[in-house]
Amino acid sequence: MEWKDKSSFSQGDKVRTPKSFEARAGSLRITVTRHIHHDPADWVLICEPWFSQTVISTGTADEAKEAAVIAVRKKLAETLAALTPNVK
Repeated sequence: MEWKDKSSFSQGDKVRTPKSFEARAGSLRITVTRHIHHDPADWVLICEPWFSQTVISTGTADEAKEAAVIAVRKKLAETLAALTPNVK
């Protein structure tokens, strides 16, 4: 999965550490970001309709991206299971 840096910085920001990443799979968009309304160590997952500012990790960006993909795959599997009719 290819992640793109989607960070934005203020003009006065001298240390431009990437803090927002996005990956797409078709129309599905997965965003892992540091958010101003959360602890600075938190990585937040946004992937509608399942995740809206959900703290996913306090580790590195790579750890947060990996955790995000795992969480989204789990939700996709749950959704597919709910759509699969019970065959008797």
